[in-house]
Amino acid sequence: MALKTINPIPKNIMSKIIQEGDAQELVTQADKWGTQFGKKPPNKSESAVSANQIRAIFGTVRRIEMNWPTNTDGEGQSQAKRDFRLLQPKIIYRAAREKAKEFQQFSAIMVDAIDLVLADDSQARQRFGHFVDFFEAIMAYHKAASEGVSTVKEGQGERR
Repeated sequence: MALKTINPIPKNIMSKIIQEGDAQELVTQADKWGTQFGKKPPNKSESAVSANQIRAIFGTVRRIEMNWPTNTDGEGQSQAKRDFRLLQPKIIYRAAREKAKEFQQFSAIMVDAIDLVLADDSQARQRFGHFVDFFEAIMAYHKAASEGVSTVKEGQGERR
């Protein structure tokens, strides 16, 4: 997909999260980027990526999840993959309308993740589950950061 902003997460790390389901890497990257997206820029009252922007996309993801059958055959499976693929241009359109660098980065991460989910038809449903987990984790860290809640565990030092 044509998106000017390059995904800030290296492809091998994205592959670990989406294709392999590496939970530790998922949490690490979701914490890093969810926190980044949730921070309020200087002289601004809202975070760089708003909760509404994220929820609008996530609502579509949830609808696809509800309609994606867990079995690997049938028309429902094909329709869910089609709907998921068509989420990419919607994300790209939103990114084109937004000026914030952070939203551009968020969009690039999501677009690349969609490509990884759909790279192997036989694993698409499982990978979609990893995508949903990653998206939910980004939302959680975004919410914490936008409300000023630190996600640093005791003894790990100060991050902010």
